[in-house]
Amino acid sequence: MAVFESIVTCTNLVIIGAGSGGLTAAGFAARLGAKVALVEKRRIGGDCTWTGCVPSKALLKAARIAHEVRSATQYGIDAGPPVSDMRRVREYVRGAIQQVYQFESPEELQRRGIDVVIGTARFLDAQSIAVNDRTIRAKTFLITTGAHPAVPPISGLDSVPFATYEQIFDNDRLPETMIVVGAGPIGMELAQAYQRLGSKVTVIAEHLLPKEEPEVRDIMQRVLEREGIRFIWGRATSARKDGDAIVVEAGAKEIAAQDPEGALSGVSRAAIRLVS
Repeated sequence: MAVFESIVTCTNLVIIGAGSGGLTAAGFAARLGAKVALVEKRRIGGDCTWTGCVPSKALLKAARIAHEVRSATQYGIDAGPPVSDMRRVREYVRGAIQQVYQFESPEELQRRGIDVVIGTARFLDAQSIAVNDRTIRAKTFLITTGAHPAVPPISGLDSVPFATYEQIFDNDRLPETMIVVGAGPIGMELAQAYQRLGSKVTVIAEHLLPKEEPEVRDIMQRVLEREGIRFIWGRATSARKDGDAIVVEAGAKEIAAQDPEGALSGVSRAAIRLVS
């Protein structure tokens, strides 16, 4: 019977989670001369690089171009209505991600003196963790494991296709209509982007940008409504398919995302976008 021994590594600092927080901490500690092990079970960069800050801002840039083309006539320029090719938009977004990722790839981090370990960490005791076939010992551990989408308890949601921020940036088709559940910063970025790209967007939420000042909320509501976004105030309570549509109920109102082609698989002609 073969016996496999674990490789034991000793270091000053172990950081679990290589998103924006973990990367910042690892780089700072390494510059101070500490021996750092950075553990990540998925992709270096985390939400910010792959499903958050970077792709959302790239999508907003593409949407802004479409908006400016649509508004060009007020400057005396006839450009015609913009046509959004979501496959090419997706490639632009992916290109933006790669531009950032090249500076945080495992090879680049190793070059800076950071020991990158891809795998799931498991604590063995107060001063050691196991990752794959390695045991890593340290006096200090920093846990920066980030967050995940919070799917609200909407009755029937599991029976209809929907997307969270983890899937939306892989979308290669422009929904004819989109329902966005939640009106925080992420939800409103995506709502405005898809409205400008050509979707008809309805936002269901109890409050718009609830952490902002009332004056900011009022201005943003006027701007977004002027661009064509429709707001339904209330909490989404149920979702269902109804023929070629997805229907979401909020209070006494029902909001339908129509799908004339009947293509309800994934994020296609009709879509629900969930944001917390």
